[in-house]
This record gives sequence, structure tokens and C-alpha cells, in this order.
Amino acid sequence: MDLYDDLRLWLSEEALRENEFDQTLKELAHRMRDAGLPVARVNVGRMMLHPAIGLYDIEWEAETDLVRTSILQRSQVTPTLGDKTPFGEVSSGRQKAVIGALEDPESRASFQMFEDLYARGYTGYAAFGRNFGQKQHVFEGVPEDFRGTAMSFATKRTGGFSKQELAALADLVTPIAVCLRVATERFLTVELLSHYLGRATGEKVYSGHSALGSGTRIECVLFYSDMRKSLEIATDMEPEAYLGVVNSYFDCTAAAVLDHGGEVLKFIGDGVLAIFPIIEGRRPRANMCSAALAAARDARQRAARMNEGRAEGIPEVEFGIALHVGKVIYGNVGTAKRHDFTATGPAVGLAARIEGLSADLDMPILATRAFADASAEPGQDLGKHALKGFADPVAVIGYAARRE
Repeated sequence: MDLYDDLRLWLSEEALRENEFDQTLKELAHRMRDAGLPVARVNVGRMMLHPAIGLYDIEWEAETDLVRTSILQRSQVTPTLGDKTPFGEVSSGRQKAVIGALEDPESRASFQMFEDLYARGYTGYAAFGRNFGQKQHVFEGVPEDFRGTAMSFATKRTGGFSKQELAALADLVTPIAVCLRVATERFLTVELLSHYLGRATGEKVYSGHSALGSGTRIECVLFYSDMRKSLEIATDMEPEAYLGVVNSYFDCTAAAVLDHGGEVLKFIGDGVLAIFPIIEGRRPRANMCSAALAAARDARQRAARMNEGRAEGIPEVEFGIALHVGKVIYGNVGTAKRHDFTATGPAVGLAARIEGLSADLDMPILATRAFADASAEPGQDLGKHALKGFADPVAVIGYAARRE
């Protein structure tokens, strides 16, 4: 067994571990150099079928011994993305490999990046592609076989890579691709869970907290919002235009929650249920109240700017927001074949009922007495109100859209 066989065996074992790919790539580069492969730069990229992420790119350079990871947004993946690049050639299948003898001016002229690498002292380059996974149909104008991974190796040794070294690099492509796929599928799974369930909830589900009925009681600040006149707007607009209005509303409310450290649990039709978990010693009650109130005000200000600049024929987006502090049951509900990880309990129902008063009370942000007592800002006492499902009238506190 030669040193290159050792590399392939190590990569096979590495694919079964839980290491992040940046750790794997750095260790691989060191092992390649120890095996006599004179790599000074290794770059690996992968197409990601994710709602927001389009490409995942990771690079190691010997000069700094650092690994750089970058993510290209899905909107940036265009038909011209790979034009006149080695990765574009191997990813599209136009070439199985791109080899660059960078000390040769004629070879350097093939791609602009060859000139850039040569200017930085690189003398040889080799790029390879390896398709895997389902054919992609989500990037308009991009070939369906533009999937899997592309990787490149570069050296600064005089003379570049030898034929034997290029053959060894080609033999390593598949085991590297397997490691990349395992690591990035894990990353993709967590990102998808986070995208649809929220960061904290997604991590809980991924770590195994997914049994039906499993859960716990947590204390949190509840943020509940609902868009007004949604049925009327939906009736008057085409579906695509209506969804645009709803998404604009979510851009105001849910985005504000996320920007202020909250967790969006659920989009309920055109409503938003979010929490700001209270963790003793780390996320005090008063701080979470301040964060939730700041998110509510931010949401209102975003909506004001959006409504002011809306196009002709697009209705104003109006909504109320309710804030409450209480304990909720945070866990899995549903049936044997369909689960949902959410917060439930009387505290959630109370927040929803309070929000329903916002239009009648002409106050954009309402809260319970429990929230006001825990908050650094007392708010305006709006009296007690009877709420469906609650035996006793509930004290309601109002907050202006801007702090005075």
C-alpha cells in the first residue's frame, strides 16, 4: 500500500466521522503534502439545493494554513456564473479536467484566473468535477447536470505537477467528493431545518428531539402578529400578487424578530408566532422583553417605510403585535405520520387573543401585565378586557410604535 492508498483510506474513514469539512480539508492538505503531493492551494465547491444558499465554497492555502469558507446566495447562481472558469468547465461536463501549466504563457491565456494565480506564485493547476445527487431543476438557465462538486489543486513548485501527481490527484477526487457530500448534507439538513423551523428548533430536531410528545416547559417572551384584512386582500388580488403582499408582511415582522435574536416558530396563515427564550444567566427576562419590544417597533417602522414606497395598486400592510411573558410547552405535537415542533399552551392563546384587540384599541403594540412588569418600559395601561377562553378580564398594556 503506497502513501496515496493511505490517503484514500483515510478519506473513507473521515467520511464516517462528524467533522466539519473545513477541518477535513485542512488535514487532507497536510496529509497530501506529507505524501509528497506539492499542493499549495486546495479549493472545493458544491452546488446546494437550498431555499437561500446556492453554492458552498471552501479553500485552503499553504501560505497562511487557513481555511476560508464562503457561501453564494441562490439568487447569485445564474447561467453565466461558470463562464470562462475551470470550475464552470468541469461542473458543466464540457471538460473532465482542466490542467494548467501556469509557467507557460499559452496555457495561462486559457483562463483569467490562471494569470491571477501565476501572479501570486503558482506554477501548476488541476481542476476536476464529480457529479452526484439529483439533477437540479431550480436554477433557471443553468444545466441540470450542474450539480455535485468541483475541486482544484494548485502548486508553487517549479515545473508544476508531474503526470504521476496529476493521476494521483484525479484518483482522490471521488473519496474527497464523498467526504464533502457527507459533511455538506449534514450542513444542508441543519440549514433546511433552521430555515423552516427556526435555528434553535431545527438544531433540537436534528439532535434527536423528534419523538411525538417529547418536549419541555420553557419560559419565554411571546411575540404574536397577524395581518389585518388578509381575506379581503386575497379576494381582490391575483394569488401571486397576494403572496407578494404576505411575504412583504413577513419581511417586516419575522425578519425583525430574527434580527433581534428571537426564534420564529410558525407562520400561521398570515400570522407569526415567535419566541424570545429566557435562559437564566444568559438571556434575562428583562433583556428578552427589551429585545421583543425592539423587534415589534422595528417591524412597525419597516412596515411604515414599505407602505410609503409601495407600488400603485398594492394595498397597505397593516397588522397588530402582542407581547407576553409566560411558560409554554415547547416540543413535538401532531400524529404518528406528521409532526410539528412548536410552542403551545394557554400563554400562546393569550397572546393571540390580545393581538385581536389591537385594531379596536388603535394601538399597534399590545402586551400583558406580565410583560409590562418584566419590561424596563411600563407602557400605557389600557384597562382590563374580556377575552374569549379566559374566565377573568385581562389587563392590557399599550406601546407606541416608536419609543418616546
